[in-house]
Amino acid sequence: MTSPNAPEQDVTRVSAFVTVLFERYSAYHDHKETMAYAGFTLYLAVVGAGLFSDAWPPPSRAVWSPFAVLLVWALALTFLKFQLLRRRWAALRQAGCERLLARWISRSPTKADLELWVAQQRNRVPFATRAADWLVGHRSAVTAVYPDQTVYPRALVEEWQAREREGTDAIRHERLILVTGWLCFGALLWRTCAAS
Repeated sequence: MTSPNAPEQDVTRVSAFVTVLFERYSAYHDHKETMAYAGFTLYLAVVGAGLFSDAWPPPSRAVWSPFAVLLVWALALTFLKFQLLRRRWAALRQAGCERLLARWISRSPTKADLELWVAQQRNRVPFATRAADWLVGHRSAVTAVYPDQTVYPRALVEEWQAREREGTDAIRHERLILVTGWLCFGALLWRTCAAS
């Protein structure tokens, strides 16, 4: 037995809300992607200068140069991970809003769809998953929604959770950036240690 359709005024309000969310997450996603590209480009410039410069490492500071390489990568990685994690979060939310709006085109929301989400307990992301996420990006390290919140319609939370399980293409892009960053770090560290 299916739940009856929601009243038209409720459908209009919730559809407008989901549309606003979709636009917000789309803009936020684009901003985080731009910031990640900017930070990664700056990091690549620093690595390129170090790899192809005759003045690196400086002879008077050769002992400290490996620490400088490590510090630069640690700062770059921290900045990149913040941007990329927030980008992935926005991608999950944006995809959930899009899927929900697409579903509502062909089938009107039911009353059950518009009921508030009932809070649930959720396990924290394990440390090993978070650590792997810093190395190559792990799909389950980012959650789109905290299910203990009861402010969103049930259908929206369910879509966000479905996107968490299925993932988006944002993870592929993140992995490419991370692997390239780790390779650049290794190459610069090798060049620094070999020249010291």
